Amino acid sequence: AKESVGELQLGKEFDDVPCQFLNEVYDFLELKEKDIDGKPSNTMALNVLNKTKAYCRRFMRPNLNSPELKNQLSRPLEVGPNAGQQLKPFEIASIVNLMPNSAEEAKAILPSLERFEDTEIEHFIQIWRDNSNN
Repeated sequence: AKESVGELQLGKEFDDVPCQFLNEVYDFLELKEKDIDGKPSNTMALNVLNKTKAYCRRFMRPNLNSPELKNQLSRPLEVGPNAGQQLKPFEIASIVNLMPNSAEEAKAILPSLERFEDTEIEHFIQIWRDNSNN
């Protein structure tokens, strides 16, 4: 199968990998840092880990209730032309991590969302906004 982000075909190495929000990645790196810290042979790994943590810290929304937000965003649409359809895990993580401001922006960064109407994408974005303002 050919890889295509627009069709959510990311390659077989990503088939069984859960998509994470940046705040979840940050929490994981915090734990990993404790394993690496103090081991002289891991200076480069620690440097990469710290740069990745800095990126996550800059863009993450630390107060997200990740399980609840994933649950809300993965529910199938109840009304409209795409009733019954739902976001894929990669799309959920992308919307939360990339924080698009509009349906147009969301479609530009995530072509697979073209299957939804703009109002439906705005609905998903609003769920994210409501959760990130808590």
